[in-house]
Amino acid sequence: MDKENLNKEIIKTLSSYIKSFYPLIYIYSFEEDRVEYYIEFICEKLKRKLYIWDIVDGYICKLGSPKRKITSDNIDYRDYENCLYFIEDKNNQDSVFLLKDFHPAFKLNSYDRIVRKIKNVIVSIRDSYKSIVFTIPPNCKKGSVPNELEKEIIIYDFPLITFEESQYHFKQTVLESFGGDVKIELNNQEQQRLLKAALGLTETEMKNSFIRAAVINNYSYKPECINTILEEKKQIIKKSGILEYYPTDVSLMEVGGLEKLKKWLQDNITMFDKEAQENGCEPPKGILLVGVPGCGKSLTAKTLASFWKMPLLRFDLGAVFGSLVGESEANMRKALEIAESIAPCVLWVDEIEKGLSGMTSAISGDSGTSQRVFGTLISWMQERQKPVFFIATANDIKRISEKAPELLRSGRFDEIFFIDLPNQKERFEIFSIHLKKRKEDPSNFDLDKLAKITSGYSGSDIEQIIKDAKRKSYISQKKLTTEIIEETVHERLPTGVTMKETIEEMRKWAESRAKFASIDINEEKIKSLEEYEKTKNRLRTRIIKKSQED
Repeated sequence: MDKENLNKEIIKTLSSYIKSFYPLIYIYSFEEDRVEYYIEFICEKLKRKLYIWDIVDGYICKLGSPKRKITSDNIDYRDYENCLYFIEDKNNQDSVFLLKDFHPAFKLNSYDRIVRKIKNVIVSIRDSYKSIVFTIPPNCKKGSVPNELEKEIIIYDFPLITFEESQYHFKQTVLESFGGDVKIELNNQEQQRLLKAALGLTETEMKNSFIRAAVINNYSYKPECINTILEEKKQIIKKSGILEYYPTDVSLMEVGGLEKLKKWLQDNITMFDKEAQENGCEPPKGILLVGVPGCGKSLTAKTLASFWKMPLLRFDLGAVFGSLVGESEANMRKALEIAESIAPCVLWVDEIEKGLSGMTSAISGDSGTSQRVFGTLISWMQERQKPVFFIATANDIKRISEKAPELLRSGRFDEIFFIDLPNQKERFEIFSIHLKKRKEDPSNFDLDKLAKITSGYSGSDIEQIIKDAKRKSYISQKKLTTEIIEETVHERLPTGVTMKETIEEMRKWAESRAKFASIDINEEKIKSLEEYEKTKNRLRTRIIKKSQED
């Protein structure tokens, strides 16, 4: 990589550790080659010798005269203990020793001897301007720091590639892999989104994804390439086993109504761009969607990720809990670390009140594990620096208000939106959307009539009505008509009736505590079951009479 494009913050931090003669530096990273490149650059700048060690080749002198593999007739430097003896050698003054495969040594039966030897080495190198650097994959963190050495070690989580570095790698891919013979059909904003989509990948993963994106699109870079980059991130999630990667192929056109919420999504799409942040804008942290089941909360989460061209990770809070001591806390930290590692991304918790029900209980019978896990989550929501957009949905806001009021505190979410039953105008849109999805022309149906008779029905109720009506028409070998849909409407009890009291309570809560997702607030009175049955019987009688006349 061009030295001009190296991350100056990494150079500054690691240089300060080496110049300050820290004896043991732990670097957590999956990118051994990239770490080695930075360490070599720093050693060259500080005029230090650099020795690289791994368990197969032993030592190689990378910087110093001459560059060579270190061998001995009497000592096998590939051995863990022997590699430490080499560090003590008085001929190796002003040196940095980069050890790549040392962490497994702390799980051997000879653990105590190795720890003792490291302690001795620390004493012997204090005045010899030497530093030992360990590179360790992040998934091997557990047990990699012996308790006996934790006061001697400085830990550094090696940052992933920055936006500026990704720009360099993109240019190099175009030049080196294709010799510049590739079309770039992206405007400035689209190119930024492509580069943002690649953030969170290692250098190798990033280069491979850039090459694959061009190959798939006939050796050109188009807006569609962004989805190819996101596919690479999908592999990272699959390997984690904690989070679930969700496909984001839903457009804003598939969401009926919710104009205020849609506008918020559109207004904030550029907040993750470099220009916005250079202008002092901070990217949004997250939103909470509260409301009636089946009215588009989960669909909005998918739409948001698709519209913002970010991977969508579904986080099941219940899956965090494990039977072993410390396992639940470790799972929570791991899930959040994975989300941050592939940022920018959208982290989605569906029906968060259910996941929190066990976490927030004061008498949980689990020695406080649940509360510690919950504490980790809300602290992360407040303090995180990486662009992970957190979106949570909830059906039972009363439970959250009573059990976890701190979740609703300012700073956890940018906005809380209330999603009500769709009003008549929105029901018109929803019917139109679902008819189009099932290869029907909405103009052939009386959507005004259907929207009017479905007061109290949720979006998912309407979707199911269209599915059932479509099946009916197919089985009877009749063309789908407004009348067939109308018949199907009266066979389904609306969500508004089954959840009348709960919805009314939600509406009251939302009046002063949330933003309504729709422009036109739904002021339709929810019918009681008795009122619904009377209306249903009147309409059924009218339909039967009409069919007899026909």
